[in-house]
Amino acid sequence: MKVPPLFRFALPLWVLINLACAVWTNDLTQVNRETLFLTRSGNQTYDQFKSVVDERRVLAVKLETEHGKTMTEATYQEARAIYEGLKAKYTGDQFAWMDFQDIYSRAIGDLNYTNIAAFAHKFPRLIMPLLGDAHTGFLLMIDQKVDDRVVTNLMHDIMNASWPKELKVFPGGLPYVNVKLNEYADDIKFTLIPLMVAVSVLITWWLTRSLKVAGLLIIPAVFSLLQSLALAKGLYGSLNMVTAVVPLMMFVINLMVCFHLFYAMRGAGSFKAAWAIKRVPLVLSVVTMAVGFAANLVSEVPVIRQFAVVSTVAVLVTSVMSGIGVYLMEPWLVPKAGDQGPRMFNPNSFARALPLKIIAGLTLVVVVAASVVAPKLELLTDATRYFPESSGLREAIQRVEKDFLGTPAFELLVRRADDAPMTFDDQKNMRALEIALKSAMERPYKIFSLGALLTEANLLFSGEEAFPPQRITWTMLMGGLPETVRGSFPAGPAYRISLMGTMMNSDAFRGEVSRIESVIPKFAEKGYKVELNGLNYQLMRAQEELVSVMAEGFAVTLLVVTMLFAATFRSLKIVGGFLVASLLPIMVGVIAIYLLGFSLNIATVMTFSIALGMIVDNSFHMTWNITRGRPYKDYYADTIVPIVGSGVILGIGFAMFSVNGFLPIRQVGVLVAVMLVSGIAASLFVLNPGRTSGPR
Repeated sequence: MKVPPLFRFALPLWVLINLACAVWTNDLTQVNRETLFLTRSGNQTYDQFKSVVDERRVLAVKLETEHGKTMTEATYQEARAIYEGLKAKYTGDQFAWMDFQDIYSRAIGDLNYTNIAAFAHKFPRLIMPLLGDAHTGFLLMIDQKVDDRVVTNLMHDIMNASWPKELKVFPGGLPYVNVKLNEYADDIKFTLIPLMVAVSVLITWWLTRSLKVAGLLIIPAVFSLLQSLALAKGLYGSLNMVTAVVPLMMFVINLMVCFHLFYAMRGAGSFKAAWAIKRVPLVLSVVTMAVGFAANLVSEVPVIRQFAVVSTVAVLVTSVMSGIGVYLMEPWLVPKAGDQGPRMFNPNSFARALPLKIIAGLTLVVVVAASVVAPKLELLTDATRYFPESSGLREAIQRVEKDFLGTPAFELLVRRADDAPMTFDDQKNMRALEIALKSAMERPYKIFSLGALLTEANLLFSGEEAFPPQRITWTMLMGGLPETVRGSFPAGPAYRISLMGTMMNSDAFRGEVSRIESVIPKFAEKGYKVELNGLNYQLMRAQEELVSVMAEGFAVTLLVVTMLFAATFRSLKIVGGFLVASLLPIMVGVIAIYLLGFSLNIATVMTFSIALGMIVDNSFHMTWNITRGRPYKDYYADTIVPIVGSGVILGIGFAMFSVNGFLPIRQVGVLVAVMLVSGIAASLFVLNPGRTSGPR
């Protein structure tokens, strides 16, 4: 085979560019911080909160015996020795370690196990009950500046320490959740990507009937994956749980681009002739996919905007690079004499569109069904439900919440209306606010505040469960609190109240917020400003906006794509058919969420605009051929076959996201697969010109 001189130089250069991307991104890391899904305004408000208090990442570790068996002194001492070892390894101001003995040593006195256990029995309702008959444990407050890799190593050391065999380890807190997020993100890299590539090779081999051709077509798609990683690193320096799926999307999209070019080359005999046929529909389809991704820029959540930027740039850049790759591999892809050629489906299967009456009837049924189930879709904001039961995360957090510490569900900052410093009398008044909040809430909460800590300290030293009656007592008890706790719950200028409860979903969250807001006006009348804030509160608020994010992104995509379609084809009838073929799969997606028991969550809200941008790819290819008046045989060979073939790969490729244990990623893949397959069916049987030009 004679290879032109240009190809001898350009093909190695193209390969080297992609290999350079692989080398450059070898150290690309995942960064999943607790603020990942905050809105822009939520981030700003939370930053204001952190400027007032020393907000640290809190890790709570509960060590519990099985079946509530009473813990022995030997087990306690062995566990505490391991705790002291960890404490010695991760030391300094950035790590504040606290166990039951550390916190209550002054009140306990002689620190032998008999005294420690007796003290825990005497005061069973302590704010930090880190020791009980069947459990012990500790808290670790980690400075926000500590590198995530250090936190990951710390979690690894805790989970793999040689704890007494009688004790099970149950970690809780955002550092633990972040480490788990990183694990599932790594699963994409080490499991999902290799699996998707392998399956795609097999399907492409079956479709093309040539292992060589399958390998050549897969190469640009694999390289697009590397290019998207390089773009993510160049734009943001790292990946996160959301942007980590971009490389997979680019892989399947670019495999589809390669399919269209390959099948057109088989019929036309050269890349140049194939490009003349496919140039306009391919460019339009790539642009519309970019629009679908870019529509997520309307989101208030920075991580979703990052996804929009990376995916939009990636789909444009990688599509061009894949086109160049197919062109450079032309000598090995064009048909030769005696070549069996790619597998062709039965032309009669797609020869004619459905009758208009059937299309109208199906449309009506789907629209009605989607309208009925849409209000019933669950908005899932309880992050513990994102993880599978096998991960143990939900059980661990529930164990930590129960009879141990709780999750900081709501944070309140209270200031004087005149912004003057909080006085001793003001702090006494805060106890009344805390009692009012606790009695107003539907769920049980533990109050964590300076007043609650000092009230407990007063109980331990004087036997009276009340806020210190005198300033001198207050000062003495303040000195006994750990320095880190005093920083997190300062005496002024703002007073912090943490309501420690359990994780909840959006409906329960809204109810509790309304109950808090019903209490606030009573204290506003007394000269105080009460502000709801905190990380968990801001995260829940961000996720409450998911539906509006979905609606805005989808509306922008539909508007821009429809305008492009109308400007290209200038026919009201064609635009009408396009809208039916594009919106039906979206409604099928809504129905699928309900039937499959899925939810609207941080990831699935993006699927509708993304799927629409990809669905219209088929519409552009088919409509372009309709308006060109090409013979059905040619139209079938270079349009219908690659649409069906790439549809099989896209459907299976995205469905393979279901092997990932992280619920949002799993549901995104399945939903996109459902909508893409539905979109192909809608395009074939709604837009198909076979109604008038099918095979004779």
